[in-house]
Amino acid sequence: ELVVPKPEPKPKSDPEPKPEKPKPEPKPQPVNPKQEVKRERTGSANLLPASCGYASVAFQAGTLMAVGGTVGGYVSNVNAEAFYMLGLAKSEDIYWNNASTASSVLCSYKPTAFGLRVGYGIKAMNSLRLTPQVGASAVSIKCSAGDSKGNATSATIGLRADYAVAPHFVLFADPEVAFAVSKSDVYKQLMDVSSKIKSWANGFNVRLGLSVSF
Repeated sequence: ELVVPKPEPKPKSDPEPKPEKPKPEPKPQPVNPKQEVKRERTGSANLLPASCGYASVAFQAGTLMAVGGTVGGYVSNVNAEAFYMLGLAKSEDIYWNNASTASSVLCSYKPTAFGLRVGYGIKAMNSLRLTPQVGASAVSIKCSAGDSKGNATSATIGLRADYAVAPHFVLFADPEVAFAVSKSDVYKQLMDVSSKIKSWANGFNVRLGLSVSF
């Protein structure tokens, strides 16, 4: 008997893989400018911002010992400030003779100083700023026992150094040289007899203090 072999079934071929579609790239998220500004403000680089206001209390040592305060600010690093200082030391005892009555008046003078300064802040590091300043100051003196008073105006050159110890709190040192440019007649007379009064309008002082910025 003749047997015809059955044909073997052909193996099924695996289906060809279909090409995958490329995944869409994620869209960049928009940056919220308010969040960026917030991060900048809280960072250490902004302990001394380029624009801010401040109020200071200070002790002054040098040719005019005094205590006082300063109010000022920065706008794009341009600085301006006003100050008032109350002198701590008195002058020597000075006698004024009255020719008409042949009597004399004993005076002791105490100074006050006030003025303006302008400058430009230079950031030396994250927490340190140096501000060269020029300005004008006036020294006013008055007799403790009479109506005698005088004043002098000085030009000033100084350098303010701010060191931020925490947000809004700044320690500062402010060395300054003063040169008298004008004096009242009474002040001129007193300068000839008192070295202290002369040095109040001409000399070197350093202010040390604490500022609160806003």
